[in-house]
Amino acid sequence: MNPTSNATPRSHPPVPSRTALALLLGAGLVALAAAPALAQRECLAAGPEPYICTVEIEVSRSGERPRRLDPGRGLRLASGDTAELRIEAFDQSDRRFPADRAGFVLEPSRRCERDAVEIDEVGRGVFRVEAKRGRGSCDLLLWVPGNLNLEWTVPVELRPLGSGGFSRAQAEVVAASLYRAILGREGDPQGLAGAVAEIQRGRLSTQVEAMARSDEFRRERAGLPAARLLEDLYQGLLGRAPDRDGERRYLREVERGGVASVALDILRSEEFERRLKGDLR
Repeated sequence: MNPTSNATPRSHPPVPSRTALALLLGAGLVALAAAPALAQRECLAAGPEPYICTVEIEVSRSGERPRRLDPGRGLRLASGDTAELRIEAFDQSDRRFPADRAGFVLEPSRRCERDAVEIDEVGRGVFRVEAKRGRGSCDLLLWVPGNLNLEWTVPVELRPLGSGGFSRAQAEVVAASLYRAILGREGDPQGLAGAVAEIQRGRLSTQVEAMARSDEFRRERAGLPAARLLEDLYQGLLGRAPDRDGERRYLREVERGGVASVALDILRSEEFERRLKGDLR
């Protein structure tokens, strides 16, 4: 196995010297395994009693098959996004370690902002990780009490909405909201499928601008008063009428033909992030 990242022993005693561990890729798996030098020697020197020396983590999302992660970036989660981590352990002889004896702990590191991620154990060796805030980076620490104090690090990139970090479920909600906000109607199956694909490719801005410049918009919507267009943007994206601050901020831009720019600004707001999260519960 070729090591590509590091892990460390935990800080409480007894503590072995710093141990390098590897982040490896398998078929849909992120494997965290002991590097060939110090870690393997310590595991072999532990005696006949089996210890966990290698772990494999399968990462999956709702509606998607488990997939490989870029080892240079780790796990990528947008605000409100959820991933399930399924962990399997192997001992110093490369034998599978019983899940009911492993006792894994997964927790945010000190690098994580408070409440940036939420972790729930949903089964033996199975954890659900939810991004509560979609900005910055964070490390998840995986360890087993009493297991040579080895610790594995899973880097997480927290991404804001509108930056291409959408799950399929999120993209479906965004696409449907855009149809109501910009075109004033429910999306047709073919149009929604195309919009979802564009959003998941990281082309949210392109999708919004295409809808605001479409023949349908020019024919059916461009002649409406700016106040009505702004009302539809707010109702379609936030589920409410614009307040005075929203009118002062956006009405003039809509009058100048900036429907797309206003829609994108609302999509990237914390209020829309909260609403999207609520729609997916």
